[in-house]
Formats: sequence, C-alpha cells, structure tokens
Amino acid sequence: MSDGSLIGWLHQPGYKPMTLNFVKGCKRRSEGCDNCFAPYSIVRHQHLPGQDGLVVRTGQGLEWTGVVQAFPDRLPPLLGMRAPRMIFVTALGELFDPQVSMSMLVELWKTMAATPQHIYVILTKLPKRMHDLVTELVRQFGILPNVWLGVSAENQHQAEVRIPWLLRTPAAIRAVSAEPLIGPINPTRLDAGKGRWINALTGDVGDDRGVYAAAPARIDWVIVGGESGKKDDIRPMHPAWAQSLLDQAARAEVAAFFKQWGGWGPAPWVVRVCDREVGWQGTAAELAAAKAAAEKIGATHSLPVWADQYDMKPTEAGHKCWSTERHPLPAGSPHAPMRYYPHKSAGHVIGGRTWQQWPKPGGGIVDASSFDQPDQAAGRLEAVPA
Repeated sequence: MSDGSLIGWLHQPGYKPMTLNFVKGCKRRSEGCDNCFAPYSIVRHQHLPGQDGLVVRTGQGLEWTGVVQAFPDRLPPLLGMRAPRMIFVTALGELFDPQVSMSMLVELWKTMAATPQHIYVILTKLPKRMHDLVTELVRQFGILPNVWLGVSAENQHQAEVRIPWLLRTPAAIRAVSAEPLIGPINPTRLDAGKGRWINALTGDVGDDRGVYAAAPARIDWVIVGGESGKKDDIRPMHPAWAQSLLDQAARAEVAAFFKQWGGWGPAPWVVRVCDREVGWQGTAAELAAAKAAAEKIGATHSLPVWADQYDMKPTEAGHKCWSTERHPLPAGSPHAPMRYYPHKSAGHVIGGRTWQQWPKPGGGIVDASSFDQPDQAAGRLEAVPA
C-alpha cells in the first residue's frame, strides 16, 4: 500500500492519490501486457513479505509466473483514513484472477462500502469474470458509488472483446484505460457481430439501418496513454490514435484523461538553425552548438498511422532535423514525426492542451485541463541560438 502516487489520473482535485495492492501477481493476457512495468516493481520490493514466486527471469527479461497472492492485511488501515483518497486497487496484479476467492473480494467490498470518502478504481483484463463476480457482490452490497470499474483495452480488438462485458457490469462509473495505446480505437463502432455495432460512448446499438436499441450502459471515463520503457522495446503511440480517441470522448461529453506520451512522443520535423536563403552568419563553433541544440528537440524518426497493422517500428530519418535536405511534411501527412524521450520527458500535452477530466457519479465532469500549453510537436525553438 502506498499513500501517494505518480499516476496522473489519481490526482483528482480534492483527493489524495494512493495505490492499494490488495492483490499482487498476474500473467500475460494480451498484447498490452508486453513491456509491463509491474514485474520489475515486484523485484524492486522483493524484500517485502509475500513477493516470492510471483516473477521469474527469462531470456526476454522479467515475466509473471501466474501466481497471485492476496494481502488482506492492507485493508484495515483504510478505515482510519479520514482524508478522501483516490485509490488504484491492485496496480501490480489482476484482482479478478481465479486464484482470488470470492471471500477475499467480499472483504474488499466491505472495506470499500465502509469508506465512502474514498474513490476506488479497479481495472481488469478479465471483464467476463469481473461481470460475474461483481454481479454477485452487488446483490450483497448494492452498487457502491465510490467503486469505479474499468477494463484495459490497447487496440480495437481488445476494445471489442472487453468493453461489451464492462457495459453489462453493474457499476457507478465505467472506465476504459487505453494504455498502452498501441493501435487506434473507435469505441463508437464496436463490432457486435451479425452486422451490429455498439457505440460505447453513447450507449446506442445499431446496424446499417441505424440505431435500433440501447446498450445496458455507456462508458463514463476514457484514459489514454503511451507505453514507457526501453527505447528498442516499446511501441510508439501515433498522435492521431490518441487525439482521435480523446476527440471522440469530447464529442460524446465523456470525461477523458491523457496520462502520458510514454517513451516516444511527437517532435518538430524541421528545426532550422538559420534562414535558408541567407545561410549561417556565425562562427563554426556557434553553428555546431546550434545544430546540437536543434537535435535535442527535433524528430529523429517517423511513424505511419498504420504502423499497428504491420508491427512497424519508427523509421529513422535520413537527414538531421536542421538539414536543408529535410523538407517539411505535407499537411495531413499520415507520418508522425517522433523522437524517444528518456525518463518520460515527453510529457502529457497533446494538441496544445492537457486532458485531465474525471466523471461525476450521476453525471457531469470534473475538469482540471489546461490550455495554451507548449506542444512537443512544435518544439522549443528558443533552445536554438539565434
């Protein structure tokens, strides 16, 4: 249990951020699990009780063993915390794994029911099991307004597999965490089979003739984020994928949160160090310094919007960002200029703004977004000497 967290979407105004690892342990369940940070976090805390046997080192790095361990002793302290907290339940495991018994879930639900001042956010990659278990828990506890349930969906396929079960699950707030976003997601056209589709943002069900029914519910919150990790391992998030998902949520008046770009982020494709017609007017040393400054902010690679379809890595640019041989990309180009940012320094600004919104149970949005923010894609040209 950690009082305090760097996870951006836990920082809702009026709440202290917190993680509650009531369960630790998991296994790979889909593409989004590749490059997961959690096994490494387990190893860093190997000295703590209950960590043994959760992670194994292989030729590909650290991997889950599939063993899941519950820590019910972490629940009682929550009863004494009066200040409201926004709590991520089980950041280092899968709460609805079959190894977690119903009796353990009952103890968790008792604690959450007894602490209505806190918000508990639970994310899963096992939506059907969540649906089945939560349906039973609701019979005993009712729908708790401070328990927000969600699924992880890294691409369209997983969105179509997991979101429909989320919509069937009784909950005060339903969330979709598209992190890491490794492909585009259109939640307004989830394939429901036989020519039918679900618009998860509005709750409509339709086919080629139009809307003809209502889904059990709709999504209340969309979280978007890119993948962090080693440069050669992680998969970049194309800016168009993230922007599209945020814009779709905005049009449907659904709360949206942009957590981070991750390791790869947008950067200016061209960073001129002088006027092309005039040429450089300073010394050779000053020119070298200007080029070095430009290379610190300019794009080094490009990524096509269809990269997810072919497991494509970013393509290294043939010329430096300051070179007169590098020509500006045409407006609307499907190729996004990118660079790798160490230590998550790509930030969380997209399209010149932040997206920091939370849903209110019963309707409405808490909005702490800020506008007119410096955009990585525009660069910081002041860093280049005149």
